[in-house]
Amino acid sequence: MEDIQAVWNTASCYIPTEEKRSKWWQRISTSISSASSSGKYFDQEFFRQKLNFVEEYSDKLTCKKSVVIALLLQYLHYEPKLHGLNEEKTLEYFAEFLQDNLETNGLLSEQNQQILDNVEKLLITAIANSAGIFLHCNAFGDLDEHYFLDIDIAILGSKSEEYFKYTQIIREEYASFSDEQYGKLRKRVGLDRATYYS
Repeated sequence: MEDIQAVWNTASCYIPTEEKRSKWWQRISTSISSASSSGKYFDQEFFRQKLNFVEEYSDKLTCKKSVVIALLLQYLHYEPKLHGLNEEKTLEYFAEFLQDNLETNGLLSEQNQQILDNVEKLLITAIANSAGIFLHCNAFGDLDEHYFLDIDIAILGSKSEEYFKYTQIIREEYASFSDEQYGKLRKRVGLDRATYYS
């Protein structure tokens, strides 16, 4: 987990106090550790792969810090049985995270405001599961949100055995859904985009 924490420390170095940086790392690491110990998909290996993609495409990103922070906050609350509540909780966590980023005068520096605006945009894009440009066939984008979404679904372009393992784990996590409900959910996710990969 030290490697993931190192990336977090670099991305969150602008947060006003060490206490607040540590508070959020504790939440993130607890969430990841819980997923790892219970066999859920969003575990340490999941985040390592995502962060490796971020590093690979860092020269194309406008704000790498925002992408890293959004990626680590995105699955802070993940509970398939409460479908729809995850998105609401994610935004609640972000609102709290925003408050912890305020300086002692209750304001944000212009640079930090930009970082957080980008984080919020990325989280909202992820919740919608689409950026506008992806709704058009053969259209590709080069904004951070486009890369963020592609990184999130990179498993779709993985080796067949890796993808098969992914489908098994995700199906187990949605065990409370009937095959029909689960099929509709997966189809809806796919239909939200006409184009994949920037």
